[in-house]
Amino acid sequence: MLAAEKSITRTDHELIDQVRRTMGDPIDRILFVDNLLKYGAEENFGFFLSSKWRIPSSVTFEKRYTAEQEIPLSSFEPCNTSLHELMFARKSAREYTKDPVSMAALSALLTYGYGIRKIAPSYNHPRFSFRTAPSAGGLQGTELYLIVNRVGGLKQGLYHFNAHRNSIEPVFEGILQGKLRKLCAQEMVAEAGAVLLLTMMMQRGIWKYLSRYYKFALVDAGCVVENLHLVATALGLGSCIVAALDQDGFANLLQLERHEIPVLLLTVGMTDT
Repeated sequence: MLAAEKSITRTDHELIDQVRRTMGDPIDRILFVDNLLKYGAEENFGFFLSSKWRIPSSVTFEKRYTAEQEIPLSSFEPCNTSLHELMFARKSAREYTKDPVSMAALSALLTYGYGIRKIAPSYNHPRFSFRTAPSAGGLQGTELYLIVNRVGGLKQGLYHFNAHRNSIEPVFEGILQGKLRKLCAQEMVAEAGAVLLLTMMMQRGIWKYLSRYYKFALVDAGCVVENLHLVATALGLGSCIVAALDQDGFANLLQLERHEIPVLLLTVGMTDT
């Protein structure tokens, strides 16, 4: 079922309204959700660390689009910024110039930020991919999309990052600045050279962590976006993490299935400083 087709049932609305009426304090609501996500999960955390876990055959770690149209990432120079310089140079950039982001810089951003660093046996997989960002159980529930406004050599539109093939895959072409403004209500998302959209693929971890995986997947996405934010800084690009977004609007724009949830954006672009 696609996000555009799914809806909240009448019973869901009634339950949500009941929680809102009985729990006026936002902290009470958060604690309610926190306890709900823990319900039914094994409290013995050694259970989660068992070496006997086997990934179900229905779980996939590579999302594919149009393979025949995929665009290989380009070569790039290694980042040589020291950790000390990088941590103190990091800042949120909300104003961008009209200069395009180069394909080399974009390729470095994706490769360093969320690329595959090694392939080795893990779980019941002889060739399991390990990324540059940590994740719960190494299950890499974060998926990465790219909305191009101004990137050298790329047409405007929506792309998907396929780390397994070291490429980006076109989803559809088009000018999306107007959509971005509507879905974020922030001008910088339309002014940036590119906007990275992070989603959570819930089926990659619920088989192991049950409903707790919702919290774990949020943490995973935070790790990925911070990686990307720091790499952008090392590359001399401005970037800013955005959490205020129309989740359902982006799900419909990307025609996501119900188990994939939009969670964060990262604007990226050239700046004057």
